[in-house]
Amino acid sequence: MFINFQEELNRELPVHKLDEEGKEKLKNPKDPIQFMWIGHATFLVQFDGLTVLADPVFLYRCSPVQIVGPYRYRPTPCEIKDLPKIDAVIVSHNHYDHLEHDAVQKLNNRFKDIKWYVPEGTGSWFQKYDCNNVKEMTWWKEDVVKIGGKEVKFCCVPAQHWSQRTPTDAMKSLWCGWVIKSKHTFYYSGDTGYCPVFKTIGEKYGPIDLSAIPIGCYAPRYFMKPQHINPEEAVKVHTEVGSKYSIAIHWGTFNGLGSHEHYLEPKKYLDEAVREAKVDNMNFGEFLTVEHGKITAIPIKSKKTLQRMVKIKVTILETPVYSIYHWNKRKHHKTPDNFITQDKELAEQVVQLNNKIKEINSTLNSHTPKFSNDLQVRSKYKNGAHRTETNRSYYNFQLYADGIHPTNLLARTWLKKIATQAQIDCW
Repeated sequence: MFINFQEELNRELPVHKLDEEGKEKLKNPKDPIQFMWIGHATFLVQFDGLTVLADPVFLYRCSPVQIVGPYRYRPTPCEIKDLPKIDAVIVSHNHYDHLEHDAVQKLNNRFKDIKWYVPEGTGSWFQKYDCNNVKEMTWWKEDVVKIGGKEVKFCCVPAQHWSQRTPTDAMKSLWCGWVIKSKHTFYYSGDTGYCPVFKTIGEKYGPIDLSAIPIGCYAPRYFMKPQHINPEEAVKVHTEVGSKYSIAIHWGTFNGLGSHEHYLEPKKYLDEAVREAKVDNMNFGEFLTVEHGKITAIPIKSKKTLQRMVKIKVTILETPVYSIYHWNKRKHHKTPDNFITQDKELAEQVVQLNNKIKEINSTLNSHTPKFSNDLQVRSKYKNGAHRTETNRSYYNFQLYADGIHPTNLLARTWLKKIATQAQIDCW
């Protein structure tokens, strides 16, 4: 791959330089989870009062020397001096595009109490640069610490890759991914080929709120497949670890890493794989590419519905907001009565579906929220309970416990409201 077109790069892969507003946003994060893709595998994530940097590389070349070796065609959006206080650094392995001695020295000099989580066999390398708080870990090992008064668990998880930093140290240190658990959970896969371990990671640590998963450096497949997943495999990893929100890394940054795919190909194939996956999996979540340096918050959907009514199983029924008859009558159709029969058939279908749901939930020993026409029948509840704001809450399931009345216009509108709100508030 050889790239000369700076204008095209600026259009296709814009870099957001970290300005004063961005620095303030990183210094005082307001969202539950936010992140910044610095480029390639270098990733900054903030959640639950914790700031973590993954695989720090900031120089122009990822190489033992800065005169030869893979180089950036997209610059870093910031320097280490621009970063907020870093609580911990996680390192996946010792390849030069994932670990840089200059970055380690600068981070260690600036943040004296920084914690270093590194794979087994690399601890002595960090000690050469006077890193004191180094935790060398092997697969499935966990370390629980308190950071900012909150308990945080760092978990070293397997990956399928390899290690080497000098001609004589191939495979002499471990490679890994990381799961960080506090109130929320973050997964950083590191470089990896596809293997069965991701299902195990999902079973042990999922669901995961945010993941950083590689999508690039995969061609040619006969050579790269054991060590680097492609976009389709990245989607499988996202699904198997139980990730709600994943960000694509390890692409669109360096030239000369030995991969043959076009620099925009990973994004194209990821978008296609995600579209296909969403057809078969309604709970797929999101898997996105982001721009270098763009500080992004992920939407956290509240679990308040399930927390309030733990014994209730929320079921969304796909029914029209208005009846066919009412809709056509309001639109001044010449013969709206012609649609009454269709409405009756629709009502029968919804009632049958309701009964089936009740039957299923009965075997599950749970309940399903239903709608009634109480909003128009004021005498049904004492003191006009249906009219009060509290009792008309989307989640007042007891009020609507007697079932859906599909011939009622307002009941259908309310059904659509609760369906929409439940989708917003519940995973």
